[in-house]
Amino acid sequence: MAAADTPGMTEGIAAILQRLNAIEADMQLVKNDLQLVKDDLQLVKDDMQLVKDDMQLVKDDMQLVKDEVRLNNAMIHNQRTITLNQRNNPMYAPLRKTVPGHDLALLDDITTADDRSGLVQPANAHPVGSVLPDFEIYDLTRKQITSYMLFYNEDFGIVGTDDVQARRTKFLRFLTTY
Repeated sequence: MAAADTPGMTEGIAAILQRLNAIEADMQLVKNDLQLVKDDLQLVKDDMQLVKDDMQLVKDDMQLVKDEVRLNNAMIHNQRTITLNQRNNPMYAPLRKTVPGHDLALLDDITTADDRSGLVQPANAHPVGSVLPDFEIYDLTRKQITSYMLFYNEDFGIVGTDDVQARRTKFLRFLTTY
């Protein structure tokens, strides 16, 4: 009986082996398809990164445009204020900030340690277009003028040898001829 079953078993084993080979071939096709999908996903991921980078560039460009508009608005406002300041002497109005940032080091060569005492460079500068808080024009002290230089990020043409009267005059000139 064993001899009679041998050819049938051989055919069955051959069929199983053939099916296993077909399954293995199908698995290789699936594996290849998965690799194609992974490659496609990587391409999509790369494309998404390019889009993200482009969006950042657009965002940066928009910020530059906003900064430019803010500066232009401040300069237009300042022209009006300068005209008023020229007419309303001694009643002066503050100008809007037009120079970004703030630099305490700017003051080192043109002010004394006393002028800078108590001044702290804020973590964030007032943005362009800001108006000087607590604007006081009468009886200006060296310390006040120094704080105004820090706010505006401007030296108003002041040099280290200027006395308080020269500093006042240069600051007032800034308010009327900027």
